[in-house]
Amino acid sequence: MGNVLSMSLLLLALAAPAPAAPVTGSVTGLVQVDFVFDNRVARSKDLPTYALQAARKRMISGGKISPKDLQRLADAGDGLAAFRFARILETTVPPAKPGVTAHYY
Repeated sequence: MGNVLSMSLLLLALAAPAPAAPVTGSVTGLVQVDFVFDNRVARSKDLPTYALQAARKRMISGGKISPKDLQRLADAGDGLAAFRFARILETTVPPAKPGVTAHYY
């Protein structure tokens, strides 16, 4: 039994793929981007207008909010609204361009 186990382990070790080699050289067509975390809005009072504050309160409480209000909140720095607006952009027919959608993620 011990020989069978030893042989099985040896075969498994030999069959394992070799680790991937690191990529060297230059890769064309790629653009370096910086990640920016926008956290300007943590509370409704952080928004500049009463209309945006009211829209955010509706959104947080589960009330109805229009896509246009979501976009306005997102553009004002509300991350939750940006995420929800991006999901709407993905489901529109025809779908929004990937760059537009990515802007709100």
